[in-house]
Amino acid sequence: MWKDHKTLNRIPESISGMSIDGDHKPYPYYVRYNGLMKEDSALEYSTEKPEKEKIPEELYQTSAGRIEMYEEGEFGGCLKIGGRHICNGNFSTIFEYNGEKYVVDSLAHMGTHRFGLIRVNDDGTTEMIYRTDDNNPFGYFFSSGGAMAAYYIGKSIIETEAVFFLCTGYENPRFTWPGDDKEKNETDLSERNKKFQRIRFLLIFDSHREKEKQFIRINLPDSLEFSYVNSIWSDGVMLAIGCDKEVIMVHLPDMDIEYWTGLDKDLVERLLKKKHRRWDIWETQRVPG
Repeated sequence: MWKDHKTLNRIPESISGMSIDGDHKPYPYYVRYNGLMKEDSALEYSTEKPEKEKIPEELYQTSAGRIEMYEEGEFGGCLKIGGRHICNGNFSTIFEYNGEKYVVDSLAHMGTHRFGLIRVNDDGTTEMIYRTDDNNPFGYFFSSGGAMAAYYIGKSIIETEAVFFLCTGYENPRFTWPGDDKEKNETDLSERNKKFQRIRFLLIFDSHREKEKQFIRINLPDSLEFSYVNSIWSDGVMLAIGCDKEVIMVHLPDMDIEYWTGLDKDLVERLLKKKHRRWDIWETQRVPG
């Protein structure tokens, strides 16, 4: 059942990802925009998983054969068309947008957080039109620049349809360089770890625009916290995230963040105390410098 997100309780900060009395089971929230409702109550949430939209078989078809996607996590998958190997990757998402077909390569595992958007043409040819690239020495395949958490297709604030990707990754991967001497590796790794921090961004893809202006990346603030993302909605001004235990609203122009949950007040207070205690312990155990 879908309800106005403002029927939830607003809380001061995120409780997403926190276990309840040792139970690590997620409590999922989903979001959607209901254009039939008044503007101030159009953003709705549900704790019940929506029925997955069935992908029509014709979306997988090209003149060169059927699109086949394989997802094997850290062990690697691949993309095939008509039985022909196209590229390695981790493929599970296919969609149609503005009359064209796209597949997504995305992997979040340990230090690797990568995302690639590939256009599949009707003749079976492909083109990687976007990929994360953080200049790490092992190239895109081991990029830490961002993996897709969720995506949404809908109208932007300028009334053209766009694709919104919520991505998360790391600013500096914890990699060393094979063949380098031990002292140099330790120095480089130490310097990179000092700067090591999570990054989150909203990537907006609008193919109605000129080619060089089709992608807009909006970096999200360090203070934004979320875990186990289930769905998102955005129009380029607002970003709504349905995740574990809460709905998050981000006003993108000024990055004002609101957290909303249906959990009762006493439980929220317990989870926040646990969260702060965990961070206090972590801070006291940090190695100086």
